[in-house]
Amino acid sequence: MVVIEKMIKAIENFYDKHSTGFGIVGLLIGVVSLFLGVGSLFLAIWISKQPVTLPKKELSCITTNSRSLVLMLNSDSNLKLMYGDNEVSNPCITSIVIQNTGSYPIDNSDFMQPFSVIFGDTDKILSINIEDCSNEYIRDEIVQNSTFSSQKLTIDSFMLNPGEMFTIDIISDGGIPNIKFDQRLEGISQLNLVNESSKRVLLVEKK
Repeated sequence: MVVIEKMIKAIENFYDKHSTGFGIVGLLIGVVSLFLGVGSLFLAIWISKQPVTLPKKELSCITTNSRSLVLMLNSDSNLKLMYGDNEVSNPCITSIVIQNTGSYPIDNSDFMQPFSVIFGDTDKILSINIEDCSNEYIRDEIVQNSTFSSQKLTIDSFMLNPGEMFTIDIISDGGIPNIKFDQRLEGISQLNLVNESSKRVLLVEKK
């Protein structure tokens, strides 16, 4: 008992002697805790106000310049060019790559109205072909869901997973200077339109 009483007395004396130091340490701990709490609050508020960039749906239409299929170096009134049963003066090809460049699939149910490619009234469209598809199912679906009437190619709907694409090749008599697109898709406010230059293709050269 005497030993325990001595130990208690020693602890009391030590505390009385250093009580001011303990108080200061406690105060510092309290101040640090307060600053940490306030800092965490401000950090949480700052994080909540930062703009959040989420993956998005995106459909890109990459159009090449019209390329001449025939280059005549000399004029000859006796030379006639035929495309099928039609006589043409300057057959050209224009390609449009339709690609899902977003992070989510584009599904048939996303189409609130059909996807349309609209040509000018004076554009002489000779043929439209679906080529270079990511897989055969895409081509079959596009062909089945497509119609061409009144200078407008209409595709009712299609499905493209991220990265998938198909190409629309348009043969025309003369170039197509302006192509317009019309669509309304769930999750896509506007199309990503890209114009690419391309070199002239020479299929026939007259000397």
